[in-house]
Amino acid sequence: MAYTILTFLLYLILTIGYPLTYKVSLKWIDVTVLAFNTAISCAVIYHLFNGLGWDGFRGLLAIGFGVIYFGLGRFVEHRMANEKQTRVLFYGTSITFAVLVVPFQFGIEWLAIGWLVESIVIMLYANRCKLALLEKAGWAVFGLTVATFSLEILQYMNVLHVQRIDFFHVRYFAIMTGLIIVMVYYVLDQMKKESTKHFNGFARFIRGLKYFTLVNLWVYVIYESAYVFNQNVPDYYEHFSFYQWLLFSFISVGFGYALKKIPLLYDRMVSYFCLFLYVIGSLVGLLVTLTIPALGGSEYVYRLHRVGDLNWI
Repeated sequence: MAYTILTFLLYLILTIGYPLTYKVSLKWIDVTVLAFNTAISCAVIYHLFNGLGWDGFRGLLAIGFGVIYFGLGRFVEHRMANEKQTRVLFYGTSITFAVLVVPFQFGIEWLAIGWLVESIVIMLYANRCKLALLEKAGWAVFGLTVATFSLEILQYMNVLHVQRIDFFHVRYFAIMTGLIIVMVYYVLDQMKKESTKHFNGFARFIRGLKYFTLVNLWVYVIYESAYVFNQNVPDYYEHFSFYQWLLFSFISVGFGYALKKIPLLYDRMVSYFCLFLYVIGSLVGLLVTLTIPALGGSEYVYRLHRVGDLNWI
């Protein structure tokens, strides 16, 4: 183990020592040696970890590699500001190890939440420190997080696997919280004179993120409310469907009303969304009132007819 670590550090220092000392660009062969040195050394070290039974520390090892390459990236950025290729290599390697920390240390079931926390920390830190390249990497991890959780939702929708997904509601809450934090932060950022612009149309992208987050927040509130309702109200309750649909109607209208009271988020597209919530909430409420009997109705008459008690109707 010690020999492998020393060999890794030796190749790393020898490869970048001269270019960083004399501020000359790394050649393609230098970058290739760095990449192979990292890949081979990591594979050997992780193989030794498994052989020694140190599986519980694999995530900590990934943190160590990530910190080393992040420090190298910062060092290159200060000493050789024009050396973009080397910075991309170091920061990219650091982000790769940061992504691997969660599955290595905590298991695949905590992948989405771990990546979510990492991406938000990276994005906000990089934005405050004006590290555009690192911030873009944070966005990439954030997108990977949303995509991973979307696959979990598809799995959750499969009836055969519902019971196999642990802490689904905790993860759902974490993902929505992360979306809201990122959305609010960048909406406020776009109001500044020196707003973040990673590419042309970044402001439109943030507006799209805002609409995406608000729609998903409405879906989340509806879903969790229905879940709580189903957990606390037995399905044999006489007016189960009546109150279940009324809950959907009230939440939709209330959500639309709440959005109108938040100037930071309210714009023309949000006003259309609020109108949609008013319409669908009112329509569902009207249909429920007209089609589902709550005070008597055919279902109640049928129940009384079964017991032969129709004299007082």
